[in-house]
Amino acid sequence: MGTMGEVVDGISNPNQCRFILDYGLHHLSSLGHLSLLDDGLVAGWNSTTTYRPATGTRISADNWMCRSWGLAHQAAIPTWPHHDADGYNTFIIPMSGVKFWVALSFKNKKLGFEEMSELAERLCDSDDHIEDISSQMDIERIHLYPGDLAIQPSGAFHSVYTPDASFTIGGHFFTYNTLHLTEMARRIDHTSGYLTTNQFHEHTQETLCRMVLGIPYLYPGTKLYERPMLALCVMVCNQRPYTVKEVGVMLAEHQDAASAICVRILKHLGYTRTSAKNELARIDADYTDPGEEIDLSCS
Repeated sequence: MGTMGEVVDGISNPNQCRFILDYGLHHLSSLGHLSLLDDGLVAGWNSTTTYRPATGTRISADNWMCRSWGLAHQAAIPTWPHHDADGYNTFIIPMSGVKFWVALSFKNKKLGFEEMSELAERLCDSDDHIEDISSQMDIERIHLYPGDLAIQPSGAFHSVYTPDASFTIGGHFFTYNTLHLTEMARRIDHTSGYLTTNQFHEHTQETLCRMVLGIPYLYPGTKLYERPMLALCVMVCNQRPYTVKEVGVMLAEHQDAASAICVRILKHLGYTRTSAKNELARIDADYTDPGEEIDLSCS
């Protein structure tokens, strides 16, 4: 444990290797023009609290705290392969120093869950398996300099090397049309989160329920796609397979109302909860493909 002051005091000390993750920048929320990307906040919380108000039930502060944070690093610090918890999209902007951001993705886009989970564990336990698994990965190194913006999709595995002292700001957000990637990432965290991620969130079910409650109020021209919508409905209706063991199941306020909307959406699309889950688990489908555009105006 340490403080920001200790990191700064030792910033030029070659005998120290210190860093601070998730440094609170909660006054920023999402940054300016990026805020409209956040469907969890804009379409979820902002659009639903008038007709579905919070009634005093405990609501996790992480719903807002995760949306803007800072990273402080001394020089020569590696961050080993992992993905961000709960299948968030992430934005990153270095303010000082340089980041070598290494994006890792599976070459085979038609992996079943069991195979993907095994590969994810081997990737994140890279001291033992890095040579074996590198042939199965597409690997790209991105150099991020002060003022650069990188947006990382849901569940994307990555590794980072910080060659010199740096401070970086970033944040997490959900979008309707990447929730099929969120669903896969959260299933992996349920079984392998002790290896695949470096943080756990308590609030995810609350935000996902709010996103469902906000669907009837979306702008009419909003484009939605089948597989992300199936993923949202499955995650809201059956939380347990997507909850990391360190957090446990935490039912959201208005869970029943959100689940009822999900059942109507699934019926409109020709699915049950079981058949939707099976569709998401198909091994002959590209897991990155959002599927066909859908119309929920009559559901």
